[in-house]
Amino acid sequence: TRGAGGGDDAGGELRVNPCGRVRAHAGQRAAGDLAGAEGGGMRAWFACTGAELVARPVADTVGRLASAQQARGLPGSVDQEYAWQRQVAALRDAVRRAGGASWTIALEYDLLRLEKRVDAVVLTDRSILALEFKTGTPNPAAMAEAEDYALDLRDFHEGSRRHCIVPVLVA
Repeated sequence: TRGAGGGDDAGGELRVNPCGRVRAHAGQRAAGDLAGAEGGGMRAWFACTGAELVARPVADTVGRLASAQQARGLPGSVDQEYAWQRQVAALRDAVRRAGGASWTIALEYDLLRLEKRVDAVVLTDRSILALEFKTGTPNPAAMAEAEDYALDLRDFHEGSRRHCIVPVLVA
């Protein structure tokens, strides 16, 4: 199926293959799946495969994020769009270099009950990455925020509980 952001959504639940690798099953969506539906809506503002992220222009992805922000009644800013440009460019480069064409990328992933939003959640074949992007020098508070998002996924997202979740601070 196609995701709200125009890319293929993860659909289904997270599954582990016989080698212990994590993948999103493309079958029936599970409530609360990373790029699936909860209450009928996408929890990620934009979701696609790694191949789609690499192939699409950064400006297109940033435009989709800005549209999603506006649709939620949230104010936009030049600073936010600039931050997204840098984040998407860095993520595209990392996915390309790591050979992550089959990965699922979820940008601005809502943790609804907690009223928080993870900058990016990446489903690889081995783990779930919770990415927090910051400008400036890395600091303990920023790392704690990334760790909190990983713990929140584990504690409040049933589909993530059986998988390795890695917090990543990108600064």
